[in-house]
Amino acid sequence: TSLSTPIDPATPQDIFVDAVWPDGVESVSRLIIEALGHPARLRAGSLGVLDSLDPDENQFFVARSLHTGEVLGASTMHTRDNSAMLANVSTPPAGHGRGVERALIGTMMNRAASTGIRSATLVTNSRDYPYFIELGFRTQFTVVGWIWDPSR
Repeated sequence: TSLSTPIDPATPQDIFVDAVWPDGVESVSRLIIEALGHPARLRAGSLGVLDSLDPDENQFFVARSLHTGEVLGASTMHTRDNSAMLANVSTPPAGHGRGVERALIGTMMNRAASTGIRSATLVTNSRDYPYFIELGFRTQFTVVGWIWDPSR
Protein backbone atom coordinates (compact mmCIF):
# COMPACT_ATOMS: atom_id res chain seq x y z
CA THR A 1 0.00 0.00 0.00
CA SER A 2 1.03 3.61 -0.45
CA LEU A 3 2.04 5.61 2.61
CA SER A 4 1.07 8.99 1.19
CA THR A 5 -1.01 10.22 4.15
CA PRO A 6 -1.02 9.43 7.88
CA ILE A 7 -3.70 7.01 8.98
CA ASP A 8 -5.57 6.59 12.24
CA PRO A 9 -4.29 3.37 13.84
CA ALA A 10 -7.39 3.35 16.10
CA THR A 11 -5.23 2.46 19.09
CA PRO A 12 -7.48 1.58 22.04
CA GLN A 13 -7.27 4.14 24.87
CA ASP A 14 -5.85 1.61 27.33
CA ILE A 15 -3.00 0.49 25.04
CA PHE A 16 0.33 2.10 24.20
CA VAL A 17 2.26 1.15 21.01
CA ASP A 18 5.84 2.13 20.37
CA ALA A 19 9.15 0.92 18.97
CA VAL A 20 11.52 -0.94 21.28
CA TRP A 21 15.28 -1.37 20.91
CA PRO A 22 17.30 -3.19 22.12
CA ASP A 23 16.07 -3.77 25.67
CA GLY A 24 12.55 -4.71 24.59
CA VAL A 25 13.43 -7.16 21.83
CA GLU A 26 13.19 -10.21 24.10
CA SER A 27 9.49 -9.70 24.86
CA VAL A 28 8.78 -9.04 21.18
CA SER A 29 10.65 -12.13 19.97
CA ARG A 30 9.08 -14.39 22.65
CA LEU A 31 5.55 -13.35 21.68
CA ILE A 32 6.24 -13.72 17.95
CA ILE A 33 7.74 -17.21 18.37
CA GLU A 34 4.75 -18.29 20.51
CA ALA A 35 2.25 -16.85 18.02
CA LEU A 36 3.98 -18.64 15.14
CA GLY A 37 3.43 -21.93 16.97
CA HIS A 38 7.07 -22.96 17.36
CA PRO A 39 7.75 -25.73 19.88
CA ALA A 40 8.46 -24.49 23.42
CA ARG A 41 12.05 -25.76 23.39
CA LEU A 42 12.80 -23.51 20.38
CA ARG A 43 11.32 -20.39 21.98
CA ALA A 44 14.08 -19.48 24.43
CA GLY A 45 16.59 -17.28 22.65
CA SER A 46 15.53 -18.48 19.21
CA LEU A 47 15.37 -14.94 17.85
CA GLY A 48 18.63 -13.80 19.41
CA VAL A 49 19.71 -12.80 15.91
CA LEU A 50 17.37 -9.82 16.26
CA ASP A 51 19.91 -8.22 18.58
CA SER A 52 22.41 -8.05 15.72
CA LEU A 53 20.14 -6.34 13.17
CA ASP A 54 20.77 -2.74 12.21
CA PRO A 55 18.23 -0.58 14.11
CA ASP A 56 18.20 1.91 11.22
CA GLU A 57 16.52 -0.74 9.00
CA ASN A 58 14.81 -3.02 11.52
CA GLN A 59 12.44 -1.89 14.24
CA PHE A 60 10.43 -3.88 16.73
CA PHE A 61 7.10 -2.69 18.06
CA VAL A 62 5.22 -3.68 21.18
CA ALA A 63 1.69 -2.94 22.35
CA ARG A 64 1.30 -2.82 26.12
CA SER A 65 -1.56 -2.29 28.52
CA LEU A 66 -1.31 1.17 30.07
CA HIS A 67 -2.80 -0.27 33.27
CA THR A 68 -0.69 -3.39 33.83
CA GLY A 69 2.25 -3.15 31.41
CA GLU A 70 1.26 -6.55 29.98
CA VAL A 71 2.45 -7.18 26.42
CA LEU A 72 -0.66 -7.41 24.22
CA GLY A 73 1.02 -7.50 20.83
CA ALA A 74 4.29 -7.29 18.94
CA SER A 75 5.47 -6.79 15.37
CA THR A 76 8.50 -6.01 13.21
CA MET A 77 9.21 -3.43 10.51
CA HIS A 78 12.07 -3.87 8.07
CA THR A 79 12.94 -1.02 5.70
CA ARG A 80 15.02 -0.74 2.58
CA ASP A 81 15.25 2.30 0.35
CA ASN A 82 11.70 3.68 0.05
CA SER A 83 9.80 0.57 1.14
CA ALA A 84 8.87 -1.13 4.41
CA MET A 85 7.95 -4.73 5.14
CA LEU A 86 5.60 -5.02 8.12
CA ALA A 87 5.64 -8.53 9.54
CA ASN A 88 5.27 -10.86 12.50
CA VAL A 89 2.18 -9.08 13.82
CA SER A 90 1.33 -11.22 16.84
CA THR A 91 -1.02 -11.07 19.80
CA PRO A 92 -1.41 -13.34 22.82
CA PRO A 93 -4.96 -14.42 23.77
CA ALA A 94 -5.29 -11.35 26.05
CA GLY A 95 -4.83 -9.10 23.00
CA HIS A 96 -7.28 -10.84 20.66
CA GLY A 97 -10.31 -8.86 19.50
CA ARG A 98 -9.08 -5.58 21.00
CA GLY A 99 -7.75 -3.85 17.86
CA VAL A 100 -4.12 -4.48 18.81
CA GLU A 101 -3.09 -5.76 15.37
CA ARG A 102 -4.58 -2.74 13.62
CA ALA A 103 -2.91 -0.43 16.14
CA LEU A 104 0.47 -2.09 15.55
CA ILE A 105 0.16 -1.99 11.75
CA GLY A 106 -1.13 1.60 11.72
CA THR A 107 1.66 2.76 14.04
CA MET A 108 4.29 1.10 11.85
CA MET A 109 2.77 2.65 8.71
CA ASN A 110 2.86 6.13 10.25
CA ARG A 111 6.39 5.65 11.60
CA ALA A 112 7.61 4.51 8.17
CA ALA A 113 5.90 7.42 6.40
CA SER A 114 7.44 9.90 8.84
CA THR A 115 10.91 8.75 7.76
CA GLY A 116 10.23 9.13 4.02
CA ILE A 117 9.18 5.56 3.26
CA ARG A 118 6.58 5.64 0.47
CA SER A 119 5.13 2.11 0.38
CA ALA A 120 4.58 -0.86 2.66
CA THR A 121 4.08 -4.58 2.25
CA LEU A 122 2.31 -6.52 4.98
CA VAL A 123 3.25 -10.15 5.57
CA THR A 124 0.61 -11.76 7.77
CA ASN A 125 -2.16 -14.31 8.00
CA SER A 126 -5.68 -13.61 6.80
CA ARG A 127 -7.33 -13.65 10.24
CA ASP A 128 -7.91 -9.87 10.26
CA TYR A 129 -8.23 -9.38 6.51
CA PRO A 130 -10.93 -6.66 6.78
CA TYR A 131 -8.52 -4.46 8.81
CA PHE A 132 -5.83 -4.89 6.20
CA ILE A 133 -8.17 -3.87 3.37
CA GLU A 134 -9.33 -0.86 5.40
CA LEU A 135 -5.69 0.21 5.80
CA GLY A 136 -5.16 0.05 2.01
CA PHE A 137 -3.49 -3.34 1.60
CA ARG A 138 -4.45 -5.80 -1.14
CA THR A 139 -3.54 -9.48 -1.53
CA GLN A 140 -0.63 -9.96 -3.90
CA PHE A 141 0.17 -13.61 -3.27
CA THR A 142 -0.28 -16.37 -0.73
CA VAL A 143 2.72 -17.96 0.98
CA VAL A 144 2.73 -21.42 2.51
CA GLY A 145 4.64 -21.51 5.79
CA TRP A 146 6.73 -24.45 6.95
CA ILE A 147 8.32 -25.14 10.31
CA TRP A 148 11.48 -27.22 10.42
CA ASP A 149 12.01 -29.23 13.59
CA PRO A 150 15.30 -31.16 13.40
CA SER A 151 14.32 -33.46 16.27
CA ARG A 152 11.62 -35.18 14.21
